[in-house]
Amino acid sequence: MAEWSRNNAWRQGHVIPQDLARTLELVGPEDADTRLAVVIAHDCDIAQSAGAEPDLEIIVGQVVAQLDGNCTHAKNARKLHLPFTIESGEVFVELIANAKKSLSKGHFIGTAPNPDLKLTPERHSILQSWLASRYRRAAFPDAFDDRFDRQTKLKDKLTAILKPLGEHIVAVFFDVDDGEEVKRQQPHDTYTLDIYLVSNTGDDPAKAGAAVDAARKKIEEACRERLFVKDKGWQYIELRECMVISDQALTYRQSSEFKKWNIDYMSLREDPQQEMLTE
Repeated sequence: MAEWSRNNAWRQGHVIPQDLARTLELVGPEDADTRLAVVIAHDCDIAQSAGAEPDLEIIVGQVVAQLDGNCTHAKNARKLHLPFTIESGEVFVELIANAKKSLSKGHFIGTAPNPDLKLTPERHSILQSWLASRYRRAAFPDAFDDRFDRQTKLKDKLTAILKPLGEHIVAVFFDVDDGEEVKRQQPHDTYTLDIYLVSNTGDDPAKAGAAVDAARKKIEEACRERLFVKDKGWQYIELRECMVISDQALTYRQSSEFKKWNIDYMSLREDPQQEMLTE
């Protein structure tokens, strides 16, 4: 009986051919042009023997007519819109994080991925970031969340400002109290907040930069309107800075130290997770 070889043809991001996907009951006969099964297991796990790593992780994605910019670049921890390259252009696929499946490597012995659907290196990196974001989403203290959401409704305001940016913005980072975990009690005992808006330098960096900078100004106005009280100063949260940074200028240290405000924004409280942008 053939065994799983580390020299197999499969890698993360590869698409399972439709005939094999139907045999494995990942897609139905009616799904030929509407659903794709994508391998999401890490290359190192794929290479391991079936004894050490017996399964391949897979997500069955839905083909969509167009990309939703709010679901690209791993901005939404639950949903990713990802273009796959084909000879005639691109196919857009929607992946849902909780739609993962695990199948025995034995089903894939002697098989090969679909050679016509591929991810560019940049998009493969986005897929990896999205998979990791499921477990690396920022969690903020309850007291900050109460102020940011329930007490000031600032979260809703920022959501409305950022939603139209779509492909122009890659990520939003928060630096709350310089990373310190502090529970604040009174309105005048404010959390400090620095916001970093990361603009996309892909297709049209000038247009993206201008759009994100316009959003920056609206965010500053919204924060002052909702958080600053005449004769009292900042209440609940003090916005120290709102800055636009291009995705090429953001340093590794910044991306590591700041907390990413994912589309699926969540605090430490046990209530259902709240979303940064409406879907």
